[in-house]
Amino acid sequence: MLRWLRSIAIGSAGLAAVVGALLCATPVAAQSSAAPLETTDETGRHVVIPQPVRRIVSLAPSITETLYALGAQDRLVGVTDYSDYPPEAKRKTNIGGSINPNLEQLVALKPDLIVATRALNRRETVDALARLGFAVYATDERTVEGVATAATGSAGGL
Repeated sequence: MLRWLRSIAIGSAGLAAVVGALLCATPVAAQSSAAPLETTDETGRHVVIPQPVRRIVSLAPSITETLYALGAQDRLVGVTDYSDYPPEAKRKTNIGGSINPNLEQLVALKPDLIVATRALNRRETVDALARLGFAVYATDERTVEGVATAATGSAGGL
């Protein structure tokens, strides 16, 4: 339980809300081309997330933990070095480091959504992926207490 709470706290309330909205939508198998979800990520960037989201790549271990905690592990297709919790995360395709992911390998995974963090990922990487046409949602962690409180409120709506 504490590991889960730390995961959500290190992750982000905005991410919890976005993933919650994606998971609460119609089951993936039943979805057709729905209208994309338009949102503003936690760094102020406008992001258009195609629907349905079937393939997610995490660009940081804390994001990987958060995605597992939110129940999105079946859609998670790529993770970075040190994404080792929960242990099942080690079985996902590794795309390299958070600071220098292997972009060719990432592109080959054909993700519908890439989740990055301002605290660890380079802005140049996020911008390059966006220029390639990928939906990249960036988190911006703040204090653990503030994020935990907001995430708990967001997770309650899941």
